[in-house]
Amino acid sequence: MADYRLVISDPPQGAVDFLQAAPCFGLAPAEVRMKANYQVPEIWIADVDEHKVESTVEILRKAGLRVAHRSGRELRSIPAPQIVRSFRFAENGLGISLDGGEAEISYNAPVVGIFCQPLRSGFDSRPAGHDSLRDRMAHGGVALGDSKRGSSLEDMLAAKQPHLEEAPFFDIYQLKDGTLLRMSVIQDVVDFSGLPTTQRRAADNMVLFVTECADRLVEARIDRRLVGMRWRRRLTVSAPLPEDSRRKGFSFATAKLSQLLESISPELRDVSDPDLSSRLAYLTGRS
Repeated sequence: MADYRLVISDPPQGAVDFLQAAPCFGLAPAEVRMKANYQVPEIWIADVDEHKVESTVEILRKAGLRVAHRSGRELRSIPAPQIVRSFRFAENGLGISLDGGEAEISYNAPVVGIFCQPLRSGFDSRPAGHDSLRDRMAHGGVALGDSKRGSSLEDMLAAKQPHLEEAPFFDIYQLKDGTLLRMSVIQDVVDFSGLPTTQRRAADNMVLFVTECADRLVEARIDRRLVGMRWRRRLTVSAPLPEDSRRKGFSFATAKLSQLLESISPELRDVSDPDLSSRLAYLTGRS
């Protein structure tokens, strides 16, 4: 596997000289402006030549663009999410019940939390949450026919209301004893009874959970840039083309990005848009 060097956008952007930055992308200044206006981190440039990428990063930063320089190896090393079933706010930390184990996050632990509330894409004819949730459960080690809690994922999906289509989640990243942990609280899977107070709507409980984490995890960096992101289906042979077929570079649902991700790791080939965005947000937000 090639060790690519990645230039990842780190929005929000400030004052930018788009004319100066445009040659780095091979795009017109107006097209670079459109990319810079996107509020979700994405891969802008990838190359195996580290020195070339370092030069490009220097030009982009001089032009006023906020970017992170990371390696494909770092992206490859981010684990699939472990699915959180329930939680409790204990005296000294956040207790979490996962499939196959328990974890506790100290309130002063330096964690990164990524809150994602994706919107459905205008060109996607299927509910976003259905496939997104299936992908995240499968990647988290849960078989689609798993009946540990008395029902399969198919039964869970059938029993849910339409708000499942958005499938919000909160990824908690923690580096512990040299190992990166990634615990995913999915709105339509987790038991919210561990909240001090609960609301009728799962979406309200999700927001309350994130707020509690922001208040209690005093050393946490809470990233909300994925709130309101437009969910896009990954590119497949049978998938319809996006409405905006002019999307350039390594934007999601482009052949160029699919080829890059598969070159970095075969495990990234089928990654969903929110999942990849969470990984990139972590890479731009970690120290």
